Amino acid sequence: MSKVPLGNNRTITGIPNHLIEELLGKIRLSSVFEQLYGVQPIIIGAEQYALPCVFHEETKASLRINDTLGYYHCFGCHASGNAITLVYHHIGEKNYLKAVQILSKMYDEGIYRQIVSHIKDKNSLINPNDYKKVVGAVRKKPVSINAPVEPIDVNRREEIYREIMEVAKKFIGSKSIPESDTAKKYLISRGIDKLVENFSVGFLPKGDMLKMIKIVDKDVHPDELVKSGLISEKHQNNFSGRIIFPLVEDNHVKGIAGRALDPKNEIRYLYNKGFEKKNYLYMNGTIRNYINTNCSVLLTEGLFDMLTLHASGMKNATTTLGALLTQEQFEKIKDIQKIHFIYDGDRAGFLGSVKAIEENVGKGNLFFVVPMEKGKDINDVFKGKSFSEVKNYIYDKRILISTKMDKSVNINSLNKLEEYGMSLGIDYSKDKEISDILTSLNEKVIKGISAEKPADIPQKKNTLKM
Repeated sequence: MSKVPLGNNRTITGIPNHLIEELLGKIRLSSVFEQLYGVQPIIIGAEQYALPCVFHEETKASLRINDTLGYYHCFGCHASGNAITLVYHHIGEKNYLKAVQILSKMYDEGIYRQIVSHIKDKNSLINPNDYKKVVGAVRKKPVSINAPVEPIDVNRREEIYREIMEVAKKFIGSKSIPESDTAKKYLISRGIDKLVENFSVGFLPKGDMLKMIKIVDKDVHPDELVKSGLISEKHQNNFSGRIIFPLVEDNHVKGIAGRALDPKNEIRYLYNKGFEKKNYLYMNGTIRNYINTNCSVLLTEGLFDMLTLHASGMKNATTTLGALLTQEQFEKIKDIQKIHFIYDGDRAGFLGSVKAIEENVGKGNLFFVVPMEKGKDINDVFKGKSFSEVKNYIYDKRILISTKMDKSVNINSLNKLEEYGMSLGIDYSKDKEISDILTSLNEKVIKGISAEKPADIPQKKNTLKM
């Protein structure tokens, strides 16, 4: 996660910048809004959210949150900042030193203690009442927001998702709609056009989604589309001009994802309102069977990455919808012997891999990191490759991390992992977040430290030999 300065060259007297950056790097800004104001931000893209501004009266969602950058901005009143400035305004005091203490105590006790150690004036230290005022009660928003829409029945919502996918499939590649033809050509350029039918990939042109879905369901009501998170309350089609994917898990459609065709569109992936990525892994029946049969899973960052591997015959590939395997996602594959991270060749991909491994090593799994060249992704490396070529690449390059191996193998693997990070341009002397994770991972692997000592996960027949 990138770090955002306070703005206007402001610094917090006496507190080293690296502590501020480390603190901001550990925080999801959207969660700070939830805790301080009791609001539920609306998902509008990968790590991007919207909500009615908490700083001025309004009923529309003018405030944007970017969790990747750790930054918020309101297009109405122009309030902007990061997690520290949010707490600063929330406590109603012109005191950044107090704000950073409260924020660090909320999210990382270790950083809080370090910050306190740098404060020379003991009168500047927060007291329990300062902290309780913030975390003890949710401040009421200065806005009058309409009551939340009553949730739609889960079965009806899934039916609507399937209906909109049926419509979207009718539009994909339509010669009468230029954008749709462009979408088809894009899929061809990515080498995944032959998977359109198997994965129910479609396209939604610009226009009234209600009219589109009535092609297959004349009785659908616009409120049902609103409650399903597909259109806004003003009936705006949130997915117009996007390639559409059903988000399948064990043959249930949990939501809809839309991929922008325009490279200038800052919101590359859009998900229906209410969909939570952290709880989801793409898992249709075929993928589940191949993963279970081989006791091996290939984790990718995105839907297109997953499809690229499937186009090469790697049918045990799925996606975490971002460079992060959450604990909720891990629970879904914790019984799988071999877990491969095939993330992009950049800092985010490396961080996501090592962070997830550090959190779960010692639980009986064999974790593998599959290196990519700096700046390359799955499409760059595997597009158009055969099953054998992809399998051999993964098998030859993967780095095994596990507490189940002997010490010499562990040391060799950890050295390779660190070398991979350096090949991506990561400077461990400056990147404290990754450095700390690798240090902890080294300790856990070499010493065989584990919070639990579960029985070994049974090895299953491995037809893919990976």
